[in-house]
Amino acid sequence: MSTVTVNYAFDPISNPESSTLRKEVYDIAFLEPVSAYKYIQERRDDIEYIFCPAFADYCKNAYFILAPYNIKVVPIVETGQVALEGLLAKNAKLINSLLYNRTKPNDSNPFLVTLNSPRIVFWANESVYAESIPVFLDSSPHIANTNHIPGTFDIGKWVRPVDFSFEIVDPSKPIVINRGDPLFCIRFRTKDNSKVILKRQRYDEPLCNAISNCVNVKKMLHNKPLSFLYDLAAPYFKMTKFGVKEKKCPFKWLHKDK
Repeated sequence: MSTVTVNYAFDPISNPESSTLRKEVYDIAFLEPVSAYKYIQERRDDIEYIFCPAFADYCKNAYFILAPYNIKVVPIVETGQVALEGLLAKNAKLINSLLYNRTKPNDSNPFLVTLNSPRIVFWANESVYAESIPVFLDSSPHIANTNHIPGTFDIGKWVRPVDFSFEIVDPSKPIVINRGDPLFCIRFRTKDNSKVILKRQRYDEPLCNAISNCVNVKKMLHNKPLSFLYDLAAPYFKMTKFGVKEKKCPFKWLHKDK
């Protein structure tokens, strides 16, 4: 069976004031993505559907992104804001780094929140679609009170981080998340249903530049379809060779000094 390598790195940049603090904890404290099938199997090894080929195939390239810390998000209905409780709430810089309240004052829509951490960026040397979907078959406390915001894009043509963005179903109840709880699921779609192999990379300057360029272009050119953005970014990725491995020339004599 053929395989496809998908690179990934934890993205520490969201708030300039706290990026250094977050970088220090990302390299050690954060949890690696875990196979959704393995996660579920370990908790339901005696249930018949675990051995269903259709279920196994659906989970083949699906990974749960796990919470790296304990966190309690408390909606404040009167102000339309959210707050943190617990030890994390004592560090203002870390709060700004972790939580982004996207609810507008006096908004009649549900609370909309983004946890900026963990933010993970995936990229590949070929066309691979990454789908951010809700966690399934898990009973962690926060699951019933959040509606995950899904999305998908080609990580071979566009580079941007993914995070946990969600609506709060019942604002009278806090969102309680414990370290190791699955937050959301990333499912990869390859051209021929090849098995995906995840490979962790360092968050370096070329990756940071690629993310920044893609995100800023999207902000500048509002509401453009992904197909437009893919074509727009193609020359940049070709020029920088980001994520593309150069093929070695088979004629070694060409590289010898004359």
